[in-house]
Amino acid sequence: MAKYVQIQTTFPSIEEAQDAAAFLVDSRLAACAQVISGIQSRYVWLGETCVENEILLLFKTRAELFERVAAEVSARHSYECPQFVGVSLEFVSASYEKWLDENIING
Repeated sequence: MAKYVQIQTTFPSIEEAQDAAAFLVDSRLAACAQVISGIQSRYVWLGETCVENEILLLFKTRAELFERVAAEVSARHSYECPQFVGVSLEFVSASYEKWLDENIING
């Protein structure tokens, strides 16, 4: 299992995504976060196909913190069922890994 993951989730507003990013970085649950606006999502919710403009939040954290981070962000999220998808970071440069180590709390 990789030591680090990049987690993605989406938000309905830039303010909510920025608040989550600030919380994650300020609490050192993530070393960094990228807020990406202008995405369009298509999904089925309660039997209906929906098309919505959303904000994508990507952030890097320790793999062992995945469940904790998902719970913390879910508690602050306006969606009933927010997505949390983690992608293992298998290849990380030594200098970036050192920086991640220094900027994310231990689980």
